[in-house]
Amino acid sequence: MKHTRSAGWTVLPVALVLACAFTGGVGLATQGAPGQRDFTKELANKMRGTFVVAATGGVLMQDSTIPQTSAAIQRILRDANTTIGHLEFYDADRSPGPVPSSPRQLAQDLADLGYDLLGLGDGQGGDTMMRSGLEALTELKLPVARSDRQPVFRTLPIGRVAFINAPSPVRLGTEKYVTAAQLAQLKAIRDSLVARRTEADVARPIGVPEDLPDRVTIFADTFVLGPVAGEIREELNAADREANLMAVRSIKEFADFVALSMPMPPTLKAAHHSAARRPHDAVVALAHDLVDNGMDMYVGSGNHVVQGVEIYKGRPIFYNLGDLSVHRHAVGTPESRTAVLATSTYQDGVLQEVKLYPIDLGVNPLERPASTLGIPMTPSSEVASRILADLQRDSTPFGTKIVVENGVGIIRVPREATVAIGQNIKDFGTFPRGGGAGGGRGGRGGRGGGGV
Repeated sequence: MKHTRSAGWTVLPVALVLACAFTGGVGLATQGAPGQRDFTKELANKMRGTFVVAATGGVLMQDSTIPQTSAAIQRILRDANTTIGHLEFYDADRSPGPVPSSPRQLAQDLADLGYDLLGLGDGQGGDTMMRSGLEALTELKLPVARSDRQPVFRTLPIGRVAFINAPSPVRLGTEKYVTAAQLAQLKAIRDSLVARRTEADVARPIGVPEDLPDRVTIFADTFVLGPVAGEIREELNAADREANLMAVRSIKEFADFVALSMPMPPTLKAAHHSAARRPHDAVVALAHDLVDNGMDMYVGSGNHVVQGVEIYKGRPIFYNLGDLSVHRHAVGTPESRTAVLATSTYQDGVLQEVKLYPIDLGVNPLERPASTLGIPMTPSSEVASRILADLQRDSTPFGTKIVVENGVGIIRVPREATVAIGQNIKDFGTFPRGGGAGGGRGGRGGRGGGGV
């Protein structure tokens, strides 16, 4: 049963969090009396007793339809100890639109639905476009984490929960992936252009190339040998990656449980033959590193389709749960009209079970009145089976076994799956605080275990 919102919430600036972390933490070390902290304990899930987290993907809507949400879905969200989600822009703040509700009404409905901690999307104008909605959410004491890694907190009798909303660290490049055969053909084309560079009728002579063996540049376009032809190369921004790891690790010293939401662009590869239901490899690697630095739950959003679930070292990674609700005027694709609501149950900090509830937003739009499109409903048995079968397929590459019982996906996690983290990372602070040789004065980095 959810505790009342009066349990307490706090917004703590990242600057203060990091400052404390770099100086030894709050009450963890003092000048002349260095504290010896065990990072395997510091970065663990320290929630006591039974703790249930409900998580959803994006909450997008143009007017408030929450009271029409299936009663079963509402009950799950309200019964959890903590419910988190990712709030996109509120359209009534942005444009007139058809039949918008007031931001105050939407905020009240979100609170009534059971949300305790919300991340705010940085697209479509972000908090500038949501100014009146944010004011209403603030009045209701419903914490909203902006996409700047500044955490919001919820304090319960069983422990303190921190929620971080981080900006996407993935950057699109300009290089396009090609196969080996295509790369050879492109190099032949490039070589023929180079051979003609001195002829009088060549308007744009191409320079003598200095390309690496796995790429070729023709005029302003670069092609790289890659896994899937036609995709655009992407990679993590190194500074963003480090900032995310630093935020999680330092904030964990102020909390017993840390959840992180990270929106991914809806078309990472600009729809170039992208398998949208598979998360980007760089995102998978980053999620693992975040767990190794203290993150207890990852909830992706922004891609607007359901992606796989991974249990990594006993921590759930929901690469994308789809959208709990969508703008009713936006029909979208069948994949974007399904979603999953996830609940994770812990006992004394150890994950025991994850339940995955399928949601139908109008997967068959002609079978629904237009007035109910985009509203989360409990699906028919046929649609539920299809959603969960897709989720099973997309989760299998991560070694995740999902069994289906009574229309609900269940992941049972053995106790031994939860392993300790923090053995091989260095402290941010000026004093060694555990981890054996992993400590060190002024230590800020250190590989191993995904350390920064």
